[in-house]
Parts: sequence; C-alpha cells; structure tokens
Amino acid sequence: MEIINSIIELFTLSKCTNNIDEDDKSFELNAQFNITKLPSKDELIECIIKISDRDRIVIYANINDEEDITIYKDNTDRIDDLLDNKNINKNINLKIKVLKEVQYNCLSIYSFEKFIEFLNNKTLTGLLFIFKRIIQDNDFICFECMEHIDPFYTSSFYFYSKDSECHINNDDLINRNEIIEKRKSICHYQNASTYKFTPEDFNLIERSTNKPLNKIFDKLLLFHSIIFLFDITSNEKEVFKYSLNGFKVFSDEIDFANLDASKSEIYYKVYKWVYRENNLSDRIGLTRNLITIHLINKNVFDLDERIINALDSNYKIYLRENIQRYIEVKNKVSDFLNDSSQKASSIADSFGSSFKTSIYSFVTFVTSVFIVRALVKGNFTEIITDNFIYISLGILLLSLIYFFFSLWELNKNKIRFEKNYNSLKKRYIDLLDEKNIQDIFNNDDDFNEDIAHIKSRKCSFTLLWIITIVIFSSILLVFLL
Repeated sequence: MEIINSIIELFTLSKCTNNIDEDDKSFELNAQFNITKLPSKDELIECIIKISDRDRIVIYANINDEEDITIYKDNTDRIDDLLDNKNINKNINLKIKVLKEVQYNCLSIYSFEKFIEFLNNKTLTGLLFIFKRIIQDNDFICFECMEHIDPFYTSSFYFYSKDSECHINNDDLINRNEIIEKRKSICHYQNASTYKFTPEDFNLIERSTNKPLNKIFDKLLLFHSIIFLFDITSNEKEVFKYSLNGFKVFSDEIDFANLDASKSEIYYKVYKWVYRENNLSDRIGLTRNLITIHLINKNVFDLDERIINALDSNYKIYLRENIQRYIEVKNKVSDFLNDSSQKASSIADSFGSSFKTSIYSFVTFVTSVFIVRALVKGNFTEIITDNFIYISLGILLLSLIYFFFSLWELNKNKIRFEKNYNSLKKRYIDLLDEKNIQDIFNNDDDFNEDIAHIKSRKCSFTLLWIITIVIFSSILLVFLL
C-alpha cells in the first residue's frame, strides 16, 4: 500500500485515521486529517502515475465539508484547487479509489492484508465466484502486490511483489478442460456447469507466509480433491454436500467454515494417483473402497496417510489378477478363432461337396444306363433314347434346384458366421479396451481371410456347377434334336 500512503504523506506528517477496503475489483481508502503541507503539482502527479496502467485511480477530496474536488488519473485539471495555499491547516476528507482490471493475466493488489481479509469473509460459493471472476478464461493469473511479500503460487495463481517478476513455470500449467472431462466420466458435481476448477488450481506449490491465506487455499484444495474423487458432490452458499460409495457409504453435508483442511495434502495425493493414468474407472473404484476403510473415526475429512501405500499395493494385486484374467480371455478368444477358421472351411467345403454329390449322381446314372444296356443288348447301340434324355435332363434340373438350395444355405451360414464373430467381439468390450480387442482379434485379419476363403470357394464352385449343367444339357439337347 506504499503507493497510496505516499499520496497521503504529501499532505501531512501526522498519522491519520484510515478506513481501507479491497476486493478483486477495487481498492478504496478513506482518510481524515489536517493538511499540514502541500506538495508540488509534479509531486502529486508523480504519485498518481505510479498506479498500474491497467487500473484507474480517482481521488475525491472534501475540505472543511465545503468544496468537493475530484481528480482522475487521466484528468488532473483540478489538482490546482487541491494544492491552493488557502487549504493549509484545513481538515480534509480524502477518498482514494482504484478501479482494478485483469489485463494480460495480471491483477493488482494494493493492500495484501485487506485483500486476504476480503477473501476470508467469503462463503464457499463466494470464494468460487471470486476466483471464477478473476481467472475468467485465462490459464493463469498473476497477482501483483504493491507492497513487499514473499512470492507464493499454485499452478494457476501466482502472487508476487511489484519489485519482482512473475515467474510462471510452464511445467506447472495444467490442461484444465482435459482434467474436468476425465472427472465427468467418473464423478457427478452438480455445480460443474458454473465452476470449472481443478485441485491443481489451489494446491500451493510454494506456500505463503500468511497463514489465513494458506488455510483458504487448503480448504479449497480439499474441497476440489473430494469433488474429483467422490461419487456425488454439490455446494450451495456455505454448505458442501457429498456422497461416497465404497465398501461403506458416506453421505452428509458440512459448512465450509467448519471444514478441517489439515488432510488436504493427503486427499490431493490420492487425487493425483487416480488421475495420473487413463484407466480411471479401475482406479476410482479401488480408491473409493480404500478411502472408506482408511477414515479415522469415520470422519470423511480425516484420512489416514497410509492410504497412499495401500493404493499402490492393492493396485498391483488388482493388476496381477487382471493379467491372469486377460490371459484366460485371450486363450478363450484364440480357441474361438481357431474354431471359427475350421467352421469357415467347413462352410466352403460343404458347398463343394454338394456340387460333387450332384454331379456324381448324374454321372452314376448315365454310366449305369450304359452298362446295363451293354449287358442286356450286348452292344452300345440305341442307348441314348428320348426317355434317357428326358430322365437325364430331369436329373440336371434337380441338380440346378439343389445348386440354388446349397447356395442359399452357404449364404445363410456365412451370415451366421459373421454375426457370431461380431457378437463375441461385443461381449468383450466391457472387459477389454478397444486396442486390446484389436490385438487379440488380430485387427480382424483372420476373420477377413476366412470370409475371403468362403467367397472364393463360392465363386469357384458356382461357376463350375453352372458350366457343368450347361455342357451336359447342351449335349443332351443335341441328341434330342
């Protein structure tokens, strides 16, 4: 607040009564004192222009409850009225108001103490609304304090002094939308459309020397860690509601003011453990079960730190069981694929066998007629009679009918084969991810080869069958004519 105090010190050497307020939108100081000295116009302007370019300052002065003087940063026409020598030893009510704006990811803080006091008096919903209003659509915000503080920061909020620099580490920046999308798949936060924060936004990587501010951030860290872990959460004004379903069920509500944030770091570590990899559904189920059995005195906000080791140990056991299950599934699928290949060959061979049977029947009939005729007559004359031709054409007609039936049966078996294969793949969607399914089923290469084999045999025997019937029918018709 040195910049603001420097303005007052231009008019008096004595202490004065100050009333100071500051929030994220403005700073306001009201002071009453006796004017004991007057600065030069240049001295006063020099103090005014020290205010950040992103902010606007307005000075209201009332001298002896008579004349009102207003001075703006970009309009100093009435400075001479304030600096008139006749004002010496007169009482002045001075109000200095600074209107603050976020520009280039930066926001000014003129009184660090009053800004913390402002945050500390807010409800849960109030705090969320304030930080939402500050960060807007920015990835991060730098708070430039006009008085000296030791820098401290989270992944999204950086507090530093005007006489230093805002050192944002790109490695600390987060993809907020990506994390929130992950949460939507495993948790239900009823205020999700209004507030889009993550635990990283409030995890103090470097802590402040101001304990009340640390407490605010720790409570918001615990609040958001729970939002990203519990089944159902919501907040309304000061009340935080939650529901956790694990080995046991915990459902209750608590005033944010009464929230004990001493275990916020443990909950944050649990959150990071869950969200560090993509298999969220497996990790969150295990985590919720372990949280419910690691609560001290069944207090949801008092989590035993041994849960971190328990998560790693239990997850390794879970993975070993899953590997065994995966191997069993893979073996079953392999057996099915082998059976499928044999079935595909059987479908194709069945069609070929039907062709062979049909042609064999016709050839057997013709051969039998020739042999019987030779035995009875003792020669091969007058074998091909009209009756023989009609009977032979009838057999070929039956062969044609049998061809269409066999073709229909092959198509039906092929469709059933494809349906069974696709049904098996769908059956394992809940057990395996898409990549595992593609690996086990060899990207459908074997299946496509089986289908190609069926189609190839179908085309070959269809062509051979039709040609055979056409040739035999043509020969018979020649003799008939």
